[in-house]
Amino acid sequence: MLFRSLWHAEGDIFKVGITSENLGDKRIFDVANDVGFIPEIVMLENVGTVRAKAIESQILKLGEPVSFRRNFLGSSEFRHFSSSDLNKAIEIIIAS
Repeated sequence: MLFRSLWHAEGDIFKVGITSENLGDKRIFDVANDVGFIPEIVMLENVGTVRAKAIESQILKLGEPVSFRRNFLGSSEFRHFSSSDLNKAIEIIIAS
């Protein structure tokens, strides 16, 4: 099983990602630590492997990608979200 997670990183920056049930929020905190953010989990939902990947693809179409000085594992999944983008992302997760 995988979990779908959406977490607030800083300002209007959010991280979208998939983590295993074994890692759970540890993966969130590891990625946040890599970039120097203190995460606030908006949603962590168990949706299964296939649906998690489909949901992630839909959500990553929202907002604008965040540019970092260096690439790191998970860096391509950060987005600038407006409140409307965030609400749409949450709706996508709930509907799945």
